[in-house]
Amino acid sequence: MRGDIQALPLADATFDAVLAVHVLHLVPDWRGALAEALRVLRPGGVFIMGRDWREPGSCAGRLRGKLREILITIRPDLKPPAAGAAVPQALGKLGASPEGEQVAATWFSQESPASVLAEMAARSDAETWVLDDETLAEALERLQVWAEETYSDLSAPETVERRFVLSIARKG
Repeated sequence: MRGDIQALPLADATFDAVLAVHVLHLVPDWRGALAEALRVLRPGGVFIMGRDWREPGSCAGRLRGKLREILITIRPDLKPPAAGAAVPQALGKLGASPEGEQVAATWFSQESPASVLAEMAARSDAETWVLDDETLAEALERLQVWAEETYSDLSAPETVERRFVLSIARKG
């Protein structure tokens, strides 16, 4: 079946669970998409959202954080995508009770500042998916300068802890 996440072609209270992974930040009306997800959930059903996590103090975490800072200076009008505390708050307003998070998987990868920057430039990093080409190019130029000032060797790999985290909310 193919449908619009903002207007699901499904009957009310059809499913025991709804899973959303790497999608809400791509939806202009992500709150509307959450409302649709809860509409098709049966009472007591669970909404599960999956997301990636990278160790904040690693080169990957620091570069992603700096990218966000730079984006605020380039495009103060740009709102962050559906992320962080906004989703549980929106779910609560829609009548769902957040039940916390669960780490589904943990792994370690070798990453360098150069490899993280390359992921961003190739739009392999979710942080870049919603950015237009001009904004991304300007942000990456500034981020490159910051990285060169911060790291003595951009190609030096480090071990980065990564996780796939599930956030769970139950429909009342």
